[in-house]
Parts: sequence; structure tokens; C-alpha cells
Amino acid sequence: MEPSDLTEAERLDLMRFMCSFAWADGEVQPQERKVLEQVLAGLDLGDDARAQASEWLSEPPDMDGFDFAAIDEDTRSLFIDEAFAVAAADGGLAPEELQHLKSFMRFGKSAD
Repeated sequence: MEPSDLTEAERLDLMRFMCSFAWADGEVQPQERKVLEQVLAGLDLGDDARAQASEWLSEPPDMDGFDFAAIDEDTRSLFIDEAFAVAAADGGLAPEELQHLKSFMRFGKSAD
């Protein structure tokens, strides 16, 4: 599965999810920002969705209401892979990023 296989709403959720990992340690590192900007540039998003995703580069997204368990397994796998790439872009995973990743992976598996 690729981001292009997702609906626009799912692509926006992907950016929301990825940005949440970049912010997990309290700040978006330059390398993480670069990866996020590259992903955002490659996503087919409408103007409003693109503006929303761009905001998440400057401030953490609100994850309230984000139901990771409701996402199908293939899409969850894509989200985890993309989030891991962002979190590792600065050369490693901060403890907060690793904990953030583990919590979503555990939550997603519990729904299966």
C-alpha cells in the first residue's frame, strides 16, 4: 500500500499521525521537517487539507478523536512505516518517539 492508495481524508490522517511522531519529543527536528515536507508535497490534498497539514509542522496536531484501531491493518502498517521514517529521520528514535510508536502499535493490535 502507498499513500496514493488512500482517500484524501486518510492522507490527511496520515500527515496528522506522522506529525504527531515528529512532535513526540517536543520539537520537530530539521531532518524530520524535511521528510514531512517531502511527503506533504507528494500527497494529493485539497487546499484546506494541505493548509491543515502545514499547520502541524508548526504546532502539534490534536490527536483527540484519532481512532487508530478503526484503521484497517494494511493502512495501519503504512502509517507506522511512515511515522517510523519521520521519527528516525534525525538519526535515531528519542525515547518519547519510541514510546509513542509502541502505544499506537499496541492499540492497533488490540483491535484485531
